[in-house]
Amino acid sequence: MLRRQVYLAGFAASRSNALKPLYLALRAKGFASTQAFIILGRKLLRGIRYLERHPIVRSDALAAEK
Repeated sequence: MLRRQVYLAGFAASRSNALKPLYLALRAKGFASTQAFIILGRKLLRGIRYLERHPIVRSDALAAEK
């Protein structure tokens, strides 16, 4: 089930303006579309895990505390 979710996240990311160039570069390197979707999905997961471990302190949250 997780593999399917990673694939779908990569599939959606491949259509975004931010990650479409990376998807096209992976395809140009010879990766199959399924492989490229999985690579994009794993890249997103790494970013999410990083943000989970290193939360961003937002300025509006600081203003609300004062």
